[in-house]
Amino acid sequence: MPVFSLPSVISTILYSHSVDIKHMKTVTVPLFLLISQTTPCFGGGAASYIHLSSAYFGQQNTLLGQTSSNQGYGFSVEWNSQKERLRDTGWFARGVTLSSTQSSFYSEYSTTIPLFQIAKRHGLWTSITRRSQQFTTTLDSSQIYLDKEGNPSPVAAGSDLSAELNTQEVVWSWREESHEATLLNEISLVYCTQSTPVQVNLSNTNATLFDGSFSGWGLRIAKRQQPRGFNLNWSLGVFELESYFSDDATGHRQQAPAESRTLFTRFTLEWQYRQYLAPYWYAKPFAQYSLQAYLQPQSAPSVVDQPTMTQSQWKIGMAIQKWF
Repeated sequence: MPVFSLPSVISTILYSHSVDIKHMKTVTVPLFLLISQTTPCFGGGAASYIHLSSAYFGQQNTLLGQTSSNQGYGFSVEWNSQKERLRDTGWFARGVTLSSTQSSFYSEYSTTIPLFQIAKRHGLWTSITRRSQQFTTTLDSSQIYLDKEGNPSPVAAGSDLSAELNTQEVVWSWREESHEATLLNEISLVYCTQSTPVQVNLSNTNATLFDGSFSGWGLRIAKRQQPRGFNLNWSLGVFELESYFSDDATGHRQQAPAESRTLFTRFTLEWQYRQYLAPYWYAKPFAQYSLQAYLQPQSAPSVVDQPTMTQSQWKIGMAIQKWF
């Protein structure tokens, strides 16, 4: 059987990222057939897999004051070799993971790299995730939009505003690998940056829509396992983020630094059932729900009055895993 090197796997997956969503079906099927005929260059048994899934997505948010929602189909591809043991302990002792998710309004790219394996089942990892979520909101009242250069633009009631929430996270994690069910097997330190238009009330301007950005640190705990049968995974992250609402024009951070902070929380719950099909082949129906909220810690703000903003996302789908 031919040997398939990791660099060629990486280049193949990265190539699929550049393909428009309407062509995703024609890309993933040849990719799946290609990987299924190969073995990883690491060796050592069935410890890597290709994961292909299709799901129906939905999302809803209140970042611009009114509720915005989207629904549609999406596709994911993942190459995962984290169970490959190049050595029991030490630096870079496991394999990497590359993944991509695409839909008409959502995209995500993620890379996970092993740093140091402390013991056979305990290791330190780092990952970088970038995601983009598009949404459209219909305003129910006239407002003024102030961009980060300080240019005001009136927006009439009934106007449709198209916006995008961009998120980047750099994560450092301790993780335990275990075949036994556990309540918690991952603790992470996360640096998060986000950018999106938001609706906020500032005392020094009559504008209410701004170019918003957030950045800061947080902690995340999680359970991530996938033995055969039923699995219930979850994660909870809590962050303190510095807030910027067209700050070069408004100067709100200098006036009220304490009010220019945001408590950001994210909770994700995933149900999955991993079903054996044939040697090295598994099916995995799944359902996932996540909720994130932006909260202002100050109880009686005088300069920056940030309403509670939320975003939720759900997906239901089916995945196929081919192990090597």
